[in-house]
Amino acid sequence: MMELLFVAPGARAPWTEGRKNMVRDLVDELLDRGYRVRVLTGSVNRSAAADVVLVLLQLCRSLWTDRRVHVVQFPFGRFSGIRGWVNRGSALAVRCICRVARVSLLTVVYSVDGMPVEQARRWFGPLAAVGSEVAEGYFLHLGVDPITLDNSEGSFASPGQLLFLCGYQDPSEAAVAGVLDERGLRHLFEACGRMSRALELTVAIPFLRDSQARSRIAAVASELCPNVALRLDGSMRPADALRSHDAFVFPYLAEHEVFVSTALLEALLIGVPVVARDRRMYRSLTRAHGQARCILARDDSIEALSDAIGECLDNLPGARAKAAQQCEALRAEWSRSRMTDDLVDALQDLG
Repeated sequence: MMELLFVAPGARAPWTEGRKNMVRDLVDELLDRGYRVRVLTGSVNRSAAADVVLVLLQLCRSLWTDRRVHVVQFPFGRFSGIRGWVNRGSALAVRCICRVARVSLLTVVYSVDGMPVEQARRWFGPLAAVGSEVAEGYFLHLGVDPITLDNSEGSFASPGQLLFLCGYQDPSEAAVAGVLDERGLRHLFEACGRMSRALELTVAIPFLRDSQARSRIAAVASELCPNVALRLDGSMRPADALRSHDAFVFPYLAEHEVFVSTALLEALLIGVPVVARDRRMYRSLTRAHGQARCILARDDSIEALSDAIGECLDNLPGARAKAAQQCEALRAEWSRSRMTDDLVDALQDLG
């Protein structure tokens, strides 16, 4: 049984971000299967940059004493700007350290933004990408904790309860702007504001615990959809939120090289009706055999998003039935066990 060393800066509680959850779930599954796994994450209460430096030092020390391991690194997914160059440099440093130590390395990317995925493979060596085919690389299915899928029957009230969900912790201006403009929350506010029906919209993001972030989101909503009943929540469990709303809306505007949202996956696996924008990066999840597995907006316009939401709510029983039907097939394909199989197969292929 192989011994694995995971290099994953910052992959520790709170477990609200997809990359961290993926690392945690892989470790749990591998340990259950009898593998030996060690994880280098940095140190609590340090910045992301300090985590990277500490992890590189920990890696050097680990390989100095034991070179029988297979190293798997999980870099941060943003490769643009100053932060992106730090991420590129740290991933390259891991590759160089492993080369000097003569140990195998697999780079697993949960997301890739600001860098062609083929370039990432050339820079960082053998690559496994979540939800994406990579030339001379490996496809990795994403999974979720099976507990999330228990008791999946929803409890719904009157039609019109919509949910927007993401796992951002950082309440910085950049993070709030990213949610509004990259993840499409501003467009969702505008789409809801155009609809004549009564709507309730829950925005569930951990950074809403911060008063300034909360005020900024509330101000934008007040301007764009003043007649919508808005709930801002910073502590709601994602699975509970998904089960208590009529539809999960995923109005993502950006197109990354690699990215499959954990929130989108959980919604589909639980069987909640999903309204989403069509994106290549998660098309392996939202389409099968040329057919949509959820309600996909016809284009990126606000009108198209509004129409897709209306289509879902106008035939909510049908949307729920389709979601329930699709989740059975999705659970067989996108699971924590399948994700672990993909990783083990890639490592064995590398020898």
